[in-house]
Amino acid sequence: MIGALLFPGTATYDPEFADRTVFVLGMHGQVFMAVVLTLALLGAAAATLRGGED
Repeated sequence: MIGALLFPGTATYDPEFADRTVFVLGMHGQVFMAVVLTLALLGAAAATLRGGED
């Protein structure tokens, strides 16, 4: 679903089911959760790379 954001004219969700979908900050709930988890993963990877000296 996140990949659809990169292509113009594509939808991240099926508009037919928009009335049964939760939107957070204007994004489909699953897209929002994917963005949050991707940022958390990137943050954890960056913290691992920065804290390598013991």
